[in-house]
Amino acid sequence: MKQFARNPKAMRRMTDLFEERENMLARASELSDEEIQDLVEAIFIAEPDRRGTIAQVLEEVGGRAETQLIRALDDSRCDPAQESETWRDRPPFEIVAHLLAGMGSAAALPRMVGLIRNGTAVPRKSAALCVASVGNDEAITPTMMALSDADEYVRSAAIQGVLASVEAGRASSAFREAAFTALAQFPTGESGFSGFNDREAIGCLVAVDRDRAIGVLISPLCMGENNRMLAENLKALNGLGVSIDSAVLLPLLDRAKQTDKYPWSYVRTECLRMLVRVDPDLATREIELAMESPDKGARNAATEVLREVEGLSDAGRIPFTLDLNAIPRPVAHVLAAWYFQAEVNNGGISQYFFNSSGDAWPLAIEAFDTLGAKACAEILRESVAFFGKAGPSTNRDKRIKQYAAVSDEREKALDALSSRFYEDKDELDVCITRYMIRNKALFLDAIKTHVRDASVSVS
Repeated sequence: MKQFARNPKAMRRMTDLFEERENMLARASELSDEEIQDLVEAIFIAEPDRRGTIAQVLEEVGGRAETQLIRALDDSRCDPAQESETWRDRPPFEIVAHLLAGMGSAAALPRMVGLIRNGTAVPRKSAALCVASVGNDEAITPTMMALSDADEYVRSAAIQGVLASVEAGRASSAFREAAFTALAQFPTGESGFSGFNDREAIGCLVAVDRDRAIGVLISPLCMGENNRMLAENLKALNGLGVSIDSAVLLPLLDRAKQTDKYPWSYVRTECLRMLVRVDPDLATREIELAMESPDKGARNAATEVLREVEGLSDAGRIPFTLDLNAIPRPVAHVLAAWYFQAEVNNGGISQYFFNSSGDAWPLAIEAFDTLGAKACAEILRESVAFFGKAGPSTNRDKRIKQYAAVSDEREKALDALSSRFYEDKDELDVCITRYMIRNKALFLDAIKTHVRDASVSVS
């Protein structure tokens, strides 16, 4: 980040790329066949940092680009074996395959099926996504193969493809039936897979057949405390508004309270969420107990559920682009605190000052003081001191120049302050949640005013 701040040309290029993308997206529906072909060709010849923009435009173009993209698969430059050197540099085959997957292109099937069997990791993943996204009878066998693949990323791509074909209405009856049978193994925890991305199978199962999925999820096998997918199963049931019997739920909650090991903090969250429907009075007591827990996972569970109970969940969707001086001070306090928390958790205090969120640092200090988050306030004050007596500018362009001048030694000191923040001595989420509840009417009004499609219910 420091090198980026010291390179105005690189920053300008990023701005230019954003502007180019917006201009091209605005014209996507008007592009001629020749212009579409030029974009497909650009996948091969454009600089890597422009390929993402080109892909976004072609995605917006949609089916009109299918013929050109199918031809691109036969181009020698569209080599499935080509690998990217960095995460930004996606090879042409991956871009083309993902675009065809978005279209559910049946014409791509003959070229993709063989790659699932014999390709290397990256093309197999792209091929699995592309094949499963088609959703016709011809796609059944290769999709089932991908769903049982030993590679977690191939399985995940196939799951995403099945979901895409179902949501787009492309999946045939036979494809849906085969997919349901394969996906139903995942929530039982007995499929032999336990990868992070295998959790996605549960939501996909629900999308394929909601009612049958509920029957699977509430089964004793899926609700067993030794099931690796238990938290995700509970989460899916909560999302559907389905509750399990308290004789099953309460022992799971008690088990979750006994450990802070993964995934039990997530199990505790979902148990509390369900308990609100099953036994509201007990839920209130359990939420307060978790709020006072020394375990951060338990506190996070409690604050998340409590905000839902109070109708405040959508506060996190209040746009960060609001003028903080033009909204009620308590709402501005929470947003300023969230700006800091989000940036530091993502990339450290340096990122906070580098990005536009850092414009609000004076308000963030005021917010932490008001919230009673003394450690956070002290960390931010110490960080501000690195920029001299006047502190960093509240103008991003000026502040970036100030940041670029910060020595590498001081940069390391900022990193050390970030580490102190991660310790969460203030229990910041608890502070924020209690403050929001004390100012509930203001937050409900802010949600109603600023969050699109928010449904606010006053409890």
